[in-house]
Amino acid sequence: NNTYNLVARLINADVDEIALTENASSGWGIAFNGIDFKKGDEIITSEMEYVTNVLGFLNVKKTLGVEIKVIPNDEHGNFSLSELEKTISPKTKLIAITHIAASTGDMMPVIEIGKIAKKHNILYLLDACQSVGHVPLDVKEINCDMLAVTGRKYLRAPRGTGFLYIRKA
Repeated sequence: NNTYNLVARLINADVDEIALTENASSGWGIAFNGIDFKKGDEIITSEMEYVTNVLGFLNVKKTLGVEIKVIPNDEHGNFSLSELEKTISPKTKLIAITHIAASTGDMMPVIEIGKIAKKHNILYLLDACQSVGHVPLDVKEINCDMLAVTGRKYLRAPRGTGFLYIRKA
């Protein structure tokens, strides 16, 4: 029970919004596969998305007919918030982003993405494996609906640990 309290405090969540998982991929999968996707729904992501998450996108594209839209980096290599706004359509069901890219270390503007997702009433799933324990993270400030984290990286927990945050609302 103390673990749930510590995790909730770490990311500024309520204790009943936390589930302990065997790793971030299983937590991310629980959140992602819990979304009721329909044919024609759209997922928006970045070109720096974690490969395992992309495999999940490709699976729902193949099995359900979900479209995947990738926001390209701008000329400076940064995620473009204006392109995100332009890409959103009435069919956009999910914005799924990796906070800090494992391959490059680039940090996504997760707070601004959260504002855009909320404005358009779109689910927002954040992979925070490379950020929780490394940089301060507040799920209320970010406004994400779901967040997956591994224990083994910056939290220095053993392998086989992770957690999932899902906003009560």
